[in-house]
Amino acid sequence: MTAYRWIPLLADLIREDITDERRSIAWKQLVVKMRAEIGTSSAGTDIEFEVMLREFVNSSKSWIIYSLVDMARYVDMYFFPYNKDAKYERIRYDHYAYRMEEQQRFLDWNTQAFTFPDTIEETEPRYVLDIGCGSFPFYALMNDENMIQYYLGIDKRSMQRFIDEDPRKFHTPDKIGFLQFDILIQDWAILKTAIPKLTTIFMGEVLHCLPTPLIWLRRMTEEFPKLREICILELSTDKARGLSQGFEYHMQAHGSGDCFQMCDMPKVAEDLDMELKIREASSQHTMYILTRKPTKNEG
Repeated sequence: MTAYRWIPLLADLIREDITDERRSIAWKQLVVKMRAEIGTSSAGTDIEFEVMLREFVNSSKSWIIYSLVDMARYVDMYFFPYNKDAKYERIRYDHYAYRMEEQQRFLDWNTQAFTFPDTIEETEPRYVLDIGCGSFPFYALMNDENMIQYYLGIDKRSMQRFIDEDPRKFHTPDKIGFLQFDILIQDWAILKTAIPKLTTIFMGEVLHCLPTPLIWLRRMTEEFPKLREICILELSTDKARGLSQGFEYHMQAHGSGDCFQMCDMPKVAEDLDMELKIREASSQHTMYILTRKPTKNEG
């Protein structure tokens, strides 16, 4: 469902301003087209398949709307680069964190991909910075083996309303916190004060938002001397599974036309003098873990 060609049709199905007849026809078209693409051996009858699709669409409305508006926004910026209308940003903001929560429900995550390499001694805890944290959808996937002492999420959008909706997640302020912060424009001294012992940076579907990613990754290693690892979760670029479109589209849209590709990560690791581990995180995601090489004193 991450193939962007499906988004306009899916969005059409959840619109309130179309007739029941048109929506019924659209559902039948979706069933036929998707069955033809994914095969029919395990999909059941047309009715069963339609029920499954309806359940997905009804539980993923924010994800669908966000993706459609994301596409519209960047098409608009491409053809009308001086258009400062914020209507797309308002809609994206309204659905931003909700679509991240929806995503969690239909993805089967490999929690071992979120277990960081054993680069820090077992007696030394981790201090994690989650860049572009949204509503903290990946926090629960970082299991106890990581020995996380403090987890700070930052996002350029305010997440207060989502924190208010789930106060249980933030009942231990000495363990988890949120800071509204934009790393592209704000002073990083604020981050150094907020999490001075930073050991681990995590970016969940965020790298494609950074123009010239290598420059920003290098700055992270230079600004935080205690940093041990950078964990990058991104949409898989596995063309064999038809999953290359998502990252490539986002890199072009968010990354100011940067030609960066995830297949460049080995070269990135070499340039940063770091080691690279690659893990399959879900059927649609890959985790890239850049780890600082041990110094001679560390053995």
